[in-house]
Amino acid sequence: MSLLAGFGPPASAQEDGSVAGETLDESGGSTAADEVDEEFQLLAEEEKVFSASKHEQKIGLSPAAVIVITRRDIEASGATTFMELMRRYPPVQVYMLSPVYESADVRGNYRVLLTLDGRETNLELFPQPFYDMLPVGLQDIDRIEIVLGPNSALYGANAVSAVVNVITRAPNPEPGVEVFAGAGGTGRAFAEARAEGGAGPWSFLVSAGADQSAFWTDPDAVAYRLARLRGEVALDLTSARLMLDGGATIGQGDILSLIGTLDYDRFVLGHLQFRSELGPLRLRAFWNLVRCGFGADLGLNYQGQTLGRIPHVSLDGDTAHLEAQADLHPWEGNLLILGADGRFTSYRSEQFVNPEVEEWRAGVLLHDEQTLAERWLLTLGARLDLNSRTDLAFSPQVAVVWNPADEHYLRLSYGTAFRKPTLLETSINFVIEPAPGFDDLRRLFEDRGLSNQNLGNESLTTFELGYRAWLLGKRLRLGGGAYFSMNRDWIEFAMDVRFSGVRLDLENSRIGYDNTGKDTHQAGVYAFVEGEPDRRISLFARAEYQQPWLVETGERLTRSTELTLALGGVLRLDFGLTASLTALATSSGEAAIRDPYSIMTPHLLMKTPAVFYLMAFLGYRIALRPGEEHLEIGIHWFNPFGGRFREFAGVTLDNGKNYGAEPLGSRVMFLMRLWL
Repeated sequence: MSLLAGFGPPASAQEDGSVAGETLDESGGSTAADEVDEEFQLLAEEEKVFSASKHEQKIGLSPAAVIVITRRDIEASGATTFMELMRRYPPVQVYMLSPVYESADVRGNYRVLLTLDGRETNLELFPQPFYDMLPVGLQDIDRIEIVLGPNSALYGANAVSAVVNVITRAPNPEPGVEVFAGAGGTGRAFAEARAEGGAGPWSFLVSAGADQSAFWTDPDAVAYRLARLRGEVALDLTSARLMLDGGATIGQGDILSLIGTLDYDRFVLGHLQFRSELGPLRLRAFWNLVRCGFGADLGLNYQGQTLGRIPHVSLDGDTAHLEAQADLHPWEGNLLILGADGRFTSYRSEQFVNPEVEEWRAGVLLHDEQTLAERWLLTLGARLDLNSRTDLAFSPQVAVVWNPADEHYLRLSYGTAFRKPTLLETSINFVIEPAPGFDDLRRLFEDRGLSNQNLGNESLTTFELGYRAWLLGKRLRLGGGAYFSMNRDWIEFAMDVRFSGVRLDLENSRIGYDNTGKDTHQAGVYAFVEGEPDRRISLFARAEYQQPWLVETGERLTRSTELTLALGGVLRLDFGLTASLTALATSSGEAAIRDPYSIMTPHLLMKTPAVFYLMAFLGYRIALRPGEEHLEIGIHWFNPFGGRFREFAGVTLDNGKNYGAEPLGSRVMFLMRLWL
């Protein structure tokens, strides 16, 4: 049988309401026993993914390692936030910078591309995605596919250490309503609602949610407030599918950055997207918008004196994007994907030295898969990216997959990816209000500025050997691999402000972003085992170990966590009880943070401790009307027996206030989920 058999439309819930042969009962209309039987049956079917090659394929044939999180995984975890869910999946290493801004390293690297149904959500201002600000709650997510390693050959800029594609649940033509809500420690409370239906070829959904929390260290102070709204309309025709969706996240909260705390009194992240599938041709057009206002605590102080400040910033941003992709079959056993895209971005603020900053991007890609003999698949890909502010980027990809036996896959792959500098790194300088007598501060921050127009692209090249297999009648799934990466031209923020007496020494002061030249190499290994000894029980173990070092000196780097481990399981009983437990462990590391009192002094390098903690969930589902309506009540407990710990650099100041990452403690959340 050809390895390319089964090529077709994407296996996302956005296309056909099913995943890897699984038809979701979104109305909650089956009995608990039926659901367990359906899941057990699903485990024996071929897993399929879309994001690794931009088309549906067996996961074993993917040119990269892929982690798949299904709808059932989401519900069984009892997770209440997106990042709470992601903690369970090494090599993803989550760390909380602030309650509304949790970030993550993947393979020791934060340079991740986050997409929602294939639409890029990364902002052009920051190198890290805003995971917690997606316009969807967990109730709207059908599955998550995490493609590990460089993938710029398909996705272009920023697909460096991983692509995280969040796939939402498609509208169900059958009318239905779902509600998910919870409340608990640290003043956390949230509610999500979803309504859907349809008529004839039309289907629609509307979802909304609200979320708020206090600080872990100050339960009387609001850390953030968020509101989410999203809608989608789909039209299914005989030979085409058309989809229109839009949404927004609106809120306020504090975000920790390398240059200080950004206090957002308002932000709006919105989008409008159109997608079409016309035979082998796929089209996508979207508009992303940003509207926000924030105060920036840069700490412009020296020896107890305030030298100046940045006034309150009001910012507007817009991105327009258009792309096309054609899936062709030139001959038997071959798939050829051709794609092109273009993008225009504009950010505007009266608090910018240059009030309007613009950027355009364009890219073309070629991706080819060829069956070689009976059990070999060769994947070749390349992409060329143009940018109005940075260098031309070429991103190749090569992978060979060998299928020596029916359920065993061995993969050897190579790829190069790049991160383009953000607009904040290349083009945006803020207006400064200097204190009397310190006008030189304006020359330092406005004329020289934080940004650097001469920045080059960061690059990552990875060689990887991976293995995946299904054993014991597909009751046991296991895999692992090893990789070697070369990191080049990493961008860092540097600050070396010098004084001559009480005046700034402009000639010898240095401030802003730069390609540091500190090239590094990195080696890593990873493994996972997932099994179902009984139809009611599933167990898992996932781990990764990685170690970077400087090329020039060979010095080991400890800036990222070396070891990440997750062990756990899920128990589902026929009478409606679900219990899950996950144990997580991370090794120690180091993290840099700005001095809490002044940006004029060097950054502080702090140790982050090794951590072990648990996450537990217990839920019970009740049939309100057999076959139609269900209610689930549950409890989720984060870190039930552990003490407080920080996942990133932070300190407690002399006044008792926290600066930097918050120390996390124990939190209990009481949950309710309703299907109508």
